[in-house]
Amino acid sequence: MGCFIYFHAQNLASTVHIINRLDRNTSGLMLVAKNRFSHERFFKMQKKREIHRRYLACVQGTIDQDQGVIDAPIGRKEGSAIERCVDWREGRRAITHYKVLQRSADWTLVAVRLQTGRTHQIRVHFASIGHPLLGDDLYGGPLTLINRQALHSFEVSFIHPFTGKLMHVHQQCPGDMLRLMHEPINLEKI
Repeated sequence: MGCFIYFHAQNLASTVHIINRLDRNTSGLMLVAKNRFSHERFFKMQKKREIHRRYLACVQGTIDQDQGVIDAPIGRKEGSAIERCVDWREGRRAITHYKVLQRSADWTLVAVRLQTGRTHQIRVHFASIGHPLLGDDLYGGPLTLINRQALHSFEVSFIHPFTGKLMHVHQQCPGDMLRLMHEPINLEKI
């Protein structure tokens, strides 16, 4: 929605070119190109996996390891047009890296980096290891602490398509996720 406000404020009569999307009820950063030329450059970067995104997720239960990798293929869940699942026979490879930032008796806050980008990847992977995202009723997360999946896209990094400069863009957590944390996290130092 913010990109439409920006286009209107800048009096840009261009089409919005979405580079990456977020699941409904996931907060955070999206990358949007202002014209077809930059969209094409971003598309090529995306194909070469040169655009990197990181997320914060608050998952149910305590993850004991300080960091880890979930490497499990994801496919469509039979009988559902929306839901995905780990599918060892027909799924596409999906790799999720995580690092634990905070723990409580009921939840674990993790920083997540995707090596691949499958639909619902973070949500499916953490549910598959017994730690669904808080508030994620589609994949079994409890609704008692937050009323949406506790997932926030906090960083996007890429090479600027015109200047060639490495860009790191950050967005702080929204209030509903901040209320879950023991203390705020400096996202630029993760």
